[in-house]
Amino acid sequence: VPGTEWPMFSSVYYLWATEALQKAWEKDHSLAREAPAVYARDAIEAVTDLVIDPVHHTWVKTHWGEDYLHRHNLFFRTLLVAALTCHQQLIGDGRHLAMLRDQVDSLSAELDASPVGLLEDYPNECYPIDVFAAIACIRRADAVLGADHKAFTDRAIRAFQGRLLDERGLVPFFADWKTGFHDATSRGT
Repeated sequence: VPGTEWPMFSSVYYLWATEALQKAWEKDHSLAREAPAVYARDAIEAVTDLVIDPVHHTWVKTHWGEDYLHRHNLFFRTLLVAALTCHQQLIGDGRHLAMLRDQVDSLSAELDASPVGLLEDYPNECYPIDVFAAIACIRRADAVLGADHKAFTDRAIRAFQGRLLDERGLVPFFADWKTGFHDATSRGT
């Protein structure tokens, strides 16, 4: 689904990059006359709007149905968490905190309740490295939500131990979300 997921993915990359520029500027105002969060505000709002606009969610609704924000769909939901966290870090208006909290709480609960700590990105497609990224994004969101998912992340490490790793001790490329069974080694992840 590259033609449909890449605009969302690139929007999140833009937000991450802008947040990094903002943090650098906060340490050294000589980097730019104006803070990135100020000069890029319109772009920050535009890419955040793209990420949360249901019109741009059709591709995942096709796979997951109307409950696409609360059932598997790990990659997409992680992108939502990442984008909304960046938006709050950069703009700080709290406008999207309810949606962010819903995604963080529901995604962490679903991962925690899954048999081995994995969920599918797409039907019949589970990429454990995306689970790893989701966990990191959930922990990052804690800072803007005033939440603490440490107990969840302490348990989530189970998805990256023992038999769930490939023969080199790395996160496998692909796995069965219910059992953790994999027959593909890591592919640069």
